[in-house]
Amino acid sequence: MKLRFVPVGAFGAVMGVAGLALVSREAHKVLGFPAWVGESWAALAVLLLAALLAVYGLKVLKYRDAVKAELDNPGQLAFFGSIPIALALVGGCLAPYALVLAKALWWIAVIAIVLLQVFSLSRWLAGGVDPGQVNTGWMIMMIGPMPMAAGGLAIGELESARFLFGLGLIATPFIMGMAFQRTITGATLPGSVRPLSFILLVPPALTSALVPALWDVPGHYLLDALFYFDLVLCAGLLAASRHFAKWPFTPVWWAMSFPLDSLAAAGLVFLKLNPGQPAAALAWTTVGLATVVVIMVGYRTIKALASDTLFVAPKPA
Repeated sequence: MKLRFVPVGAFGAVMGVAGLALVSREAHKVLGFPAWVGESWAALAVLLLAALLAVYGLKVLKYRDAVKAELDNPGQLAFFGSIPIALALVGGCLAPYALVLAKALWWIAVIAIVLLQVFSLSRWLAGGVDPGQVNTGWMIMMIGPMPMAAGGLAIGELESARFLFGLGLIATPFIMGMAFQRTITGATLPGSVRPLSFILLVPPALTSALVPALWDVPGHYLLDALFYFDLVLCAGLLAASRHFAKWPFTPVWWAMSFPLDSLAAAGLVFLKLNPGQPAAALAWTTVGLATVVVIMVGYRTIKALASDTLFVAPKPA
């Protein structure tokens, strides 16, 4: 393994697996999924987090210049937000078994994401950022508190989960608008980072999925509308990604996983609020899609690790 080239965005793998664990637990209640499915994903998420914390911690110790380069790059800075998000989601996975540890991870994550947001805003608001460095990855930092709220709910930290969700919700129109503009009107992104576009699914999906639990809302047509929009957006993203098999495989592919987890979570909530066969079909489809993508990207990751091609030096611009 080329330790210097392990990107901080690799924590997206933890987000994808932990998110699927929480979705699979909910699917056990709503769709009758076997309970062992969610618990297996939860165990894998814990192991992945431990492994990546060890690996990236070693990188911090041995290659501080490489870590500093990631922090200094406006296009990469936002990916540091994946660390507290991963901590919060894994906390949610651990909650039924080790609540004290889960709460410790939660509060470390809360403090970390707020500090990272302040740091990132201070850098971005200073100006001088090349428009080409704006990407959907910025959403990880500024809208990242929204997925963290899912972990907070599982842990039982309702008020702090509401606080984080609010941070992400208010940032959504600004950052999501910038990301849409960059994706549509900017230069075509290389295939190695095209999966980042799937992050656009997260804000509408999580608003639809989490608002009912965070504020005890029984249902609302606007929440349904967000889910409908996300279904169409997902279809568009899948159509735009029809040649994904030709894209170079990188850890960025994990950026597809958590957004699809989020859509699946929204599908399950939609079914609970709108019982019926059409809603059930959507729930099964979205959960199935999220599961297939996590398995597929996981397989490609193991294959790339085995051939020592997963972590390589970035190509010069």
